[in-house]
Amino acid sequence: NGFTLFLPSDLAFERYVEKQPDYAGMEDLMEDTDFIRVLGRYHVVNSALSTYDFPYGALPDTTATGDLLTIGFSYNFDTTVYKVNNVAPVIRKNLEMSNGFIHVIDEVLQPVYYTGYEWLSDHEDYSILAGAMEVTGFSDSLGLYRTGANGNIIPNNYTILAEHDSIFNRNGIASVQDLINAYDTP
Repeated sequence: NGFTLFLPSDLAFERYVEKQPDYAGMEDLMEDTDFIRVLGRYHVVNSALSTYDFPYGALPDTTATGDLLTIGFSYNFDTTVYKVNNVAPVIRKNLEMSNGFIHVIDEVLQPVYYTGYEWLSDHEDYSILAGAMEVTGFSDSLGLYRTGANGNIIPNNYTILAEHDSIFNRNGIASVQDLINAYDTP
């Protein structure tokens, strides 16, 4: 069915590089070939989609990294503004190519390259749940990728219903050890 490229403008890339502490400039970003491959593939959808095909919500096909992008709409007088992943407005739309469409966007889309466990660990208000994941071994099994039955690598998609530490605290649990003590069976 072709492809759809959400192409960040030059200004979008300049702003993106300025916000990245790991890169001093565009040259540094381009030298990180592993990340550039992921970043580029994250902007390509495996179907040819004009804006007339955009749903409200997730696109009907995944990116070349296996992720789903979402589309939101806003209206300004008689103009519809499309926003990819709620961050990147489409500033030029429906550039038709022989193998699909290009939509120029005003922000670089940031691929998700950390796990749910890593997010919990980075937010101290979820320390009890993060600690419970460590104790149970879930912190290791909730990686970005897993090996399928035929040996191929596939994205490891999951949802964490994360309870804030304050929820545990209301029930007298202030640490992972308190959680273990409260629910451990003989």
